[in-house]
Amino acid sequence: MDAGDLRRVMRSMGVDLWTLIETALDVAAADYGKELRARRDGIVERLYAAGPGAADGCRNCAPGAAAERAAAVGLSTGGMEGKGSSSPAAGKGAATASPLSMNGDEKGEEREEEDDDYPIDDKTKILAIKEFLEDPDQTEDSLVSLLQNLADVEFTFKNLKETDIGRHVNCFRKHPSPEVRQLVSDPMIEPPAMVISTVLSVMAYEYPPEKLSVYLSDDAGSELTFYALLEASRFAKSWIPFCKKFKVEPRSPDAYFNGECMCPKDGLQAVEWGKIKSLYTEMENRINDAVKFGKVSENIRKQHRGFLEWNRATTSRDHQAILHILIDGRDTNAIDDEGFTLPTLVYMAREKRPYRHHNFKAGAMNSLVRVSSEISSGAVMLNVDCDMYSSNSETVKDALCFLMDEEKGHEIAYVQLPQLFNNITKNDIYGSSPMWAWKDFHGLDGYGGPLYVGSGCFHRRESLCGKHFNETCKAALRANERNMEASASTLEERAKSLITCTYEDNTEWGKEMGLKYGCPVEDVITGLAIKCRGWKSIYFNPSRAGFLGVAPVTLAQTLVQHKRWSEGDFQIFLSKYCPFLYGKGKLKLGLQMGYSIYCLWAPCSFPTLYYVIIPPFTLLHGISLFPKASGIWFMPFSYVIAATTMFSLWEAFLFGCTMKRWWNEQRMYLFKRLASYPFAFVDTIFRHLGLNKSTFIITAKVADEEVSKRYKQEMMEFGSPSPMFTILATLAMLNLVCLIGGAKRLVLGEGIGLLGSMLLQFVLCASVVLINMPVYQAMFFRNDGGRMPTSITLTSVALAMLLAYMVPEQYFRLPRV
Repeated sequence: MDAGDLRRVMRSMGVDLWTLIETALDVAAADYGKELRARRDGIVERLYAAGPGAADGCRNCAPGAAAERAAAVGLSTGGMEGKGSSSPAAGKGAATASPLSMNGDEKGEEREEEDDDYPIDDKTKILAIKEFLEDPDQTEDSLVSLLQNLADVEFTFKNLKETDIGRHVNCFRKHPSPEVRQLVSDPMIEPPAMVISTVLSVMAYEYPPEKLSVYLSDDAGSELTFYALLEASRFAKSWIPFCKKFKVEPRSPDAYFNGECMCPKDGLQAVEWGKIKSLYTEMENRINDAVKFGKVSENIRKQHRGFLEWNRATTSRDHQAILHILIDGRDTNAIDDEGFTLPTLVYMAREKRPYRHHNFKAGAMNSLVRVSSEISSGAVMLNVDCDMYSSNSETVKDALCFLMDEEKGHEIAYVQLPQLFNNITKNDIYGSSPMWAWKDFHGLDGYGGPLYVGSGCFHRRESLCGKHFNETCKAALRANERNMEASASTLEERAKSLITCTYEDNTEWGKEMGLKYGCPVEDVITGLAIKCRGWKSIYFNPSRAGFLGVAPVTLAQTLVQHKRWSEGDFQIFLSKYCPFLYGKGKLKLGLQMGYSIYCLWAPCSFPTLYYVIIPPFTLLHGISLFPKASGIWFMPFSYVIAATTMFSLWEAFLFGCTMKRWWNEQRMYLFKRLASYPFAFVDTIFRHLGLNKSTFIITAKVADEEVSKRYKQEMMEFGSPSPMFTILATLAMLNLVCLIGGAKRLVLGEGIGLLGSMLLQFVLCASVVLINMPVYQAMFFRNDGGRMPTSITLTSVALAMLLAYMVPEQYFRLPRV
């Protein structure tokens, strides 16, 4: 039966063309369901496949030429040669590879270089199908093949639409323009070479580069950081195409060349690997030489007009607003070595004056929000710290899947990824990455979402700028129109006016708009305020880490970092933003309690201090605090101790931790509650009494060679004098003295009867002594630079002996009833 016979039969039976198509689709889907599902999966894989030009548009969007319509909707089949066809689409269909072609292995190598900016609508698709079906020269085989292919198309998109990935991929061209905001404070603490590796890692995202903008906020206003970013803008022309061509992961050049990735042994990639490695090494050496010299040479200063912003009077605390667009993504000449558009790259240093409070990190973030609204106005903003490089080039697409979800996406204010680190030792000596803690964040999704933790977070711009959630937010997230007419210099001057010291005067910035001011943990309090405006958040922990940073490599850095966090959290609890007060009626009780866990870190240190101080004293003086081992009331105490310990161990093993890593985590749990949190509590109370002011201490990202060596050997660092070390050493010595005194009483005095009445006190005191073994080693046995300072050792020993033997015994005896 030829096409004419088929049409005559259809007319005689009263069956129209579309009824036949619908029936054929159903039959084909039923007969070839498994095969079609496999093809659907292949389509999804190719939609997200990386390759040269892949980021220019969604592979699910059709070419714009009318002659390609049929191929775009999946009508290109092996059975249709197109010869003799009167349809212009038919002839093109045979030559153009479509993601929806019958050949499931087709890689789309013949894809047109330039795609139309608009996807084909349903009417165009129907007209293209109609052209093929009504072609008088259509053979029976071609018609059957066409119907089979239509089944493929219908089945594919029906199943794609039922999945998150399908809903988002189908509108990829309408994805918003994300902005990446990176903060850096001091080139001596945060090396410029490390900073630009982070910048390059996000510039190389698998995303249309013309929609991507990267902003670097230099709060120190350093010409060294500006020079490093200028070098990065040049190196990006080679680095970005290299990454996309060979699907490099991670895309931080420092992590890639100095990590586990080895040089390819042969082939084109090996040749290009050597070239790009040489370019990076030369750039890194130039930057490091400038940092060592302390300033940029005159020859380099002549390379860019931006260096005119710096003079001898410029300091990190006193400088004008500085802003330069190093790469203008609108410029047709801003292309990489392969001819593709480069992302926009902007350097920013907000104005600072000694007589004006600059609000620390929150002030810098708010300045970036305003600047980006003037230059690119992206609907989605990602903020990362200077040391948190992107480890997954697909992260931005994954985050947008949540924000663009058709059912729930309009409710989500931000997508938070975990803060993970690439320099963690095997047993995580400082407990910097408790994996079970990040796993727990998933549980907060049911209560409205996790906290905003300051880095690795994708924000919806409107939620960060103070908008309350309502039904109007259901409008789809779309890319904002960029100003294509204003020149780069004009945009620079406009943006500079937004980052002056006086711009925020008498405005809502820092109050209702942007990040909140007046708290060391501006991220947590801002996330809380966003939740109370009706928004939700999502915690996303991909199998391949989205971001990797640098963890503290000394004990002092770790303790100071946790002091700042706990101090800020406790300030939140004592302010009007207390989760139970500010969140009443706005947040679920479970989420209020989730916030309060962190807000009460500081006061929760006092129960720990009690158990580290009082039981040893009573053990030394023979005073029993707990029931005898032979009594029935001993069972509840022993059960609680055993159950909590075993559960903690089981949880650690569940997440793949070693026994030693679990023990290190217990040690840091104790150290933070004995040193960091008490200081945070006292400082917070003093601040509320008006006796001191808030400070923001930056964690150093560099360490000398000896410190790094000891860190890799998992030797604790006590080399710097700190009042926190005095507390730790004193309490460690107190428990050691009391344990020895108790053992002496047991052996020489009361015997086994004492052990039965004071068993739990012996166990508790011995546990504290075992946990503090690194402290004793640093005080008495180590000779390297990481040993405890002699002054702290002598002071702590004297204080421990004084407290142990000079405090009257009756202070610890309970009154007789």
